[in-house]
Amino acid sequence: MEFKDSFYLLTEFFGKFLAMPLDNVLGVFKLESITPIPNNKNKYLLGVSNAKGNIVPVIDLKMGAGISESDLLVVFQTLTGKNGAVFSRVEEVISLSKEDLENAKTIQGPFPYLQLIKNSKEIILLDLDKNFEIIKFGETFLTPISKAS
Repeated sequence: MEFKDSFYLLTEFFGKFLAMPLDNVLGVFKLESITPIPNNKNKYLLGVSNAKGNIVPVIDLKMGAGISESDLLVVFQTLTGKNGAVFSRVEEVISLSKEDLENAKTIQGPFPYLQLIKNSKEIILLDLDKNFEIIKFGETFLTPISKAS
């Protein structure tokens, strides 16, 4: 993860705050609907949604807490393309310095992240590119789509 002074979008995340680099955020939208994908075997993928004409895969960062009509869709760019995640609310945009990030605690695991405290808020900072590479949306279907004979 590259450390530099930057702005981050904070979203509520189970009593903590998930920070996404503002450079990666393409927009925050009212969640209209999520279309399920037939034969979806990816436990992280809720389906797809239309965000201003872009069809994006939507992941479940609410971890099964359920979707409500007041939820927001945050669309962001990663190396795998445009992706969306559902959140209950967006908190604010904050500035994190290179020093804040260098002093953060690194948590290893299947989804590595940085953990830090700023303005009395516990903040989790995901490396969007690495974490979305792990999810592998391309491997969503276990059964191949058949070609018409």
